[in-house]
Amino acid sequence: MRIARIKLYALELEPLRRFYRDTLELPLCEDGEGSFTVRAGQSLLTFDQGLPDSDSSSSSDEPPYYHFAFNISENKIAEAVEWLERKGVAISPVNGRTVVRSESWDSDSVYFIDPAGNIVEFIARHRLSNRADTPGFSAENVVNISEIGCGTDDVNELSLLLRKRLRESVYLEGDELFTPIGDEEGLVILSSLRRNWLGSNKPVRIFPMEITVLTGETGESQVLRFPYPVRTLSFRKKTNEEAFPYDLLLLADPSREMVDDYVGRGDCYLAYADGELVGEFVLVATHPRTIEIVNIAVRESWQGQGIGKALVLKAIETARASGAAALEIGTANSSFDQLRLYQSCGFRIVGVDADFFVRHYPEPIYENGLRVTDMVRLRIELR
Repeated sequence: MRIARIKLYALELEPLRRFYRDTLELPLCEDGEGSFTVRAGQSLLTFDQGLPDSDSSSSSDEPPYYHFAFNISENKIAEAVEWLERKGVAISPVNGRTVVRSESWDSDSVYFIDPAGNIVEFIARHRLSNRADTPGFSAENVVNISEIGCGTDDVNELSLLLRKRLRESVYLEGDELFTPIGDEEGLVILSSLRRNWLGSNKPVRIFPMEITVLTGETGESQVLRFPYPVRTLSFRKKTNEEAFPYDLLLLADPSREMVDDYVGRGDCYLAYADGELVGEFVLVATHPRTIEIVNIAVRESWQGQGIGKALVLKAIETARASGAAALEIGTANSSFDQLRLYQSCGFRIVGVDADFFVRHYPEPIYENGLRVTDMVRLRIELR
């Protein structure tokens, strides 16, 4: 499970803005009078000022505070501690230890408190393959938001609901006081109100938040009676009556003529997050029992959050369910990120169509400093 975005609430924004933008050096990607958002690797962290008008179920009238964690490069915990200390960030020791070791999770963590009183954690998970070979530590070693804590007076009940809702499992183990749902890429931490957040003396409380997670499930729901709307990435097939999303289709293929040639021969699938259309893919049957992804795109403001991988995996699932024996995709010789993504999803390179883009596109196309010339063909066997 991947946490694409969390939206939290604070009474004062400016100290938080300075802390995350200037001290932690996380890029500021949205900034308004009553809200700001920073990018933490593949995730977004948003703070809104005040509390939702509809909120009536927080634990008390005290200012809101939360626990959340960032995955960092798994070999960088010592450098992260030094970096935080150089920046004047006070480390919160646990049982006298600056770095907290978990044998069962095979991880090392460091905790600190931000200006709003949030309990923030850098965690190096050694089972993840995200080692960084560059010296020192910087914001580039922040991989994603990997944990968000949710206070509840019934951990078991909320655990059952979330596992069913998100089709996720308990990570390793849980009990009536503490249960993590998800995996090392993203965990919703369910915590009893009878305990404190680790890394602080702050008791677990219920405060409003919004969590956007990327899964194959659809919809948005209010979890129990708590103010936690958990939003998921949902997919559906475009109907014949709907217009094609050309703003997305042309991100992947700049030729309207080429797009018009294949969209009518295939099926277009749409991806939504928070009710917003954020991505699409088009499947076309090309040979007996063979389907091709002829177009796939993620809206630019949502890129870098794992949605592309979710689209590819959904396309694989859809093709397999149709009875196809193989799924193919083609991409440019210069599309390094796409080549990495497709191969990480199980595709293998099976050929190169030399000069494909020279023959089919009248104007030269450039990407990553190279002219787009050849189409690299990839294939995954579905049976």
